[in-house]
Amino acid sequence: MTAQDAAPHPDLLRTAADTVAVVGAAGAGTAIWHVDIGPTTGLPRLCGAWVLEADRSAQITALLTGRYVLAVDGTDLESAASGAELLGTVEPARIVDEVTAEIDRLQEAFDAEGRKLVAPVWPPVPAPPADAAAAAGAAPQGADPDAAATLGTARWLRAIAEAWAKVESARLARPFLRVHGGAEARSLPLTTLP
Repeated sequence: MTAQDAAPHPDLLRTAADTVAVVGAAGAGTAIWHVDIGPTTGLPRLCGAWVLEADRSAQITALLTGRYVLAVDGTDLESAASGAELLGTVEPARIVDEVTAEIDRLQEAFDAEGRKLVAPVWPPVPAPPADAAAAAGAAPQGADPDAAATLGTARWLRAIAEAWAKVESARLARPFLRVHGGAEARSLPLTTLP
């Protein structure tokens, strides 16, 4: 076996980086939802869910290591992610700001083109849940009440990732907008917290 054989495949690394772990409290344990924020693949964006007791720290660490993490409002992430090597933590309001700013930049680039073209129709950017109670209210009826806020936040992240995919589709459909971000669809933009 060569060193190259032992190295993770680049697609595997991209997939891990494009999967955000939404973390919240679930009774005495931790609820985790993995959400794919990468370019559209045809697979579900909600791609894994776990509710683990606090004594399952090794599994919790494994599910969070190498990922961006979004903590549900009121979650003690330091305690939940103890020992995990995170890519970074993200905040819903910053994601909304990044997506909105990029739509504004793309609209400005379209307007600057100056030709009579059909304007892109940008999707609405969904607002994040205001707090854990609002996130729990966004979960489907019958969801585990202890994990409902985590599921509701994960569903919001899925919705904004799908809106972003529509932004990317509109950008890539216009060759003159491809210079603003490249010729390939981009993942949902994330700004990590300091």
